This record gives sequence, C-alpha cells and structure tokens, in this order.
Amino acid sequence: MLSILIPLLGKQKLKKPNDDGFSLLEVIVALAIMAMGFITVLQLFSGSIRSVSLSEQYLKGTTLAHSKLGELEVNNYSASEFEGIFPDEKNYQWQLEISPYTSPLNNKEDNIQLSEVTLNVLWKDAGKIRDIELSTLKVDGVLHPGTDSLLAQSFGGGPGSIRASETETTPPPAPENYQVISGVKVYFKGNISGAFSTHVSGN
Repeated sequence: MLSILIPLLGKQKLKKPNDDGFSLLEVIVALAIMAMGFITVLQLFSGSIRSVSLSEQYLKGTTLAHSKLGELEVNNYSASEFEGIFPDEKNYQWQLEISPYTSPLNNKEDNIQLSEVTLNVLWKDAGKIRDIELSTLKVDGVLHPGTDSLLAQSFGGGPGSIRASETETTPPPAPENYQVISGVKVYFKGNISGAFSTHVSGN
C-alpha cells in the first residue's frame, strides 16, 4: 500500500502551479494592454468632439462676418466704427479696414477709386486667437451709364454706334431685272442654285 502512495505523491509534486489558471504577471500584462486600448479610443473620441466644436466655431464666425459685411454694404461701407463686439455673441469681435485698391479701373478724372474692404472676426478658443477674414471691393465715386457709341468702342473694338443708321444696317435694294416680252414686263428676281424665279406683271 505504501509503495502505491509514494509514486502518486511524486506526481503531485511535479504538477506545475499555473496549470489551474493565469499567473499574476499574465493578468497585469492583459490589464495594461486593455488600458492602452481604452486610452487610444478615448483620445480619438475626444479629438472628434474637439473637431466638431471647432467647426461650429468657424461656422458661427463666418456667419457673423457675412452678416456684418451685408450691414456695411447697405450703408455703402460708410462706417463710423472700425471695431466692435457682436451683441449676441460676446466672445466674437470684429475689425474693419478700408484701404485704396490699385486697379487699372481707377480714374482720377471721373473721381473713381476702388477701395478694398477687409473684415476680420476674431474669438478666443482654449487660449488661442482664431479669426475669419472676408474681403470685397467698393467703388468711390459716381458711375454713369455709357453711351451707345462708347459701348460699341468698348465691346466692338472700333468707333460707331450700336444703333447704326438704316443706311449702315439695311442693304441697298437689288436692281430690278426685267424684259419686255410682247408688251409684258417679266421680272427676274433672285438666283437660287442657278435657277431664276420670275414674277409677271402687266404693263
């Protein structure tokens, strides 16, 4: 009986301790991998939320800039103030700059000068200054419609009036070709593919 128990005890001593479950090291490594994956997913989610928030800010800034520029256009860009804060959006402020614009269309004789209107909308976001800039051109002076002859010279490449006289636009009448045959005038009009069409009238 004793000889039978000794081999059994020997087999139990040779049994590895990790055959029944995970070791502490394996559990720690698994938790570390899970933590790294969770942090990565959390960073991606946080970045997505940040991108959406930033897009909303730029959209709001662009809307406010277009609204302010439309207000200036109604007043012919004659502003008494060149900076301010939007009443409904205290975090957003605007700055206006009007400067001469160099262009071949400028004409000192007619007192025509182009000006560049630049509007900046600024706001703070996480300690950073962000901005939207819109620009347009305005005309200083009075524009008068050009005459027909001036338009013809501008678009037609030469002098003359768009409303040309009848002698210039209407071709002269073709000479009447007829022969008197037996006391009857026979008119020959038009040559279509080598054939004449005739009109007969009495004398």
